[in-house]
Amino acid sequence: MLTQLFVSENRISHVKHIRCLQSLLNLADFFLSANVIDKLPHYRLRILDMFPGIRTLDGIRVDAKEQVKSQFIFGEEDTEMRRQIFEGHLPKEKFEDRRTVTAELVRAMEFEMFGQEGGPAGSDSEDDFYKTGTSFANNLSREDSLANTARMGDSNAFEQRNNYEQGARSKGLRSELD
Repeated sequence: MLTQLFVSENRISHVKHIRCLQSLLNLADFFLSANVIDKLPHYRLRILDMFPGIRTLDGIRVDAKEQVKSQFIFGEEDTEMRRQIFEGHLPKEKFEDRRTVTAELVRAMEFEMFGQEGGPAGSDSEDDFYKTGTSFANNLSREDSLANTARMGDSNAFEQRNNYEQGARSKGLRSELD
């Protein structure tokens, strides 16, 4: 059961490279910073939408305000449900979506910044996915090794992990909330 995942500094440049991780239902602590993907508009909210169960992202605790904001922006089914309720109660009135940030707006911002949705334009060749997968595997192996050593009582492993986490936190972290 994987609860922590450290994939910082792995040249992850598109959300499609982390979609496969959504099957990690017990993931609680996700370190993704210092990748190109963290330049996405509303990065934290986008990741929270993809991984609603995480409690920390890049070493920063996820609060209820962020969770609600993420659901509000990316929860299309919620908007449709609100529309149906509104139209059920006020059939002669026109429903207006009053969100200032919507998933469509975020997609448009990504397209404007990167030329496509989800991250920078680039090759989708199997080589690119292999390189990304290899990078993921190497990092996971390193983290699993540190975690196993730490369980066996090696205090140096705790120190290495803390240094690694501090480095990840110090590189490019930013808050997407006002």
